[in-house]
Amino acid sequence: MKNKDSKNLEDWFKKADNDLVFAKAGFKETKIPSIACFLSQQVVEKTLKGFLLSKDKSFKKTHNLINLLDKCVLSNEELGKFYEACRKLNKYYNPARYPDDVFIDYTEEDATEALELAEKITLFIKKLN
Repeated sequence: MKNKDSKNLEDWFKKADNDLVFAKAGFKETKIPSIACFLSQQVVEKTLKGFLLSKDKSFKKTHNLINLLDKCVLSNEELGKFYEACRKLNKYYNPARYPDDVFIDYTEEDATEALELAEKITLFIKKLN
């Protein structure tokens, strides 16, 4: 995808913000870890894509946070400190959404950590823009 205008960029960050608010409130209310984990991955994915758009960088359609982070690091090496966090969050994309052959029962601790990582990464990236 290519940056078409600043509104597009703002839309990515707004969607990420909305997902984070919903994930935090929903987890507080329901204590369903898999949804909080999945949404945390989505928050970071949308934030990384927004960052790339802010740098007028293109990206292929992907949900892989490491691939997105690789491209982001080319514009700002400081983002390299989030590789471990992105590895953790990456594992929440599909298993948290679908009842595959292997069901992974995420814990409240997993969800709490995922939400904290998503918030930390998003705040850091927003300060860069």
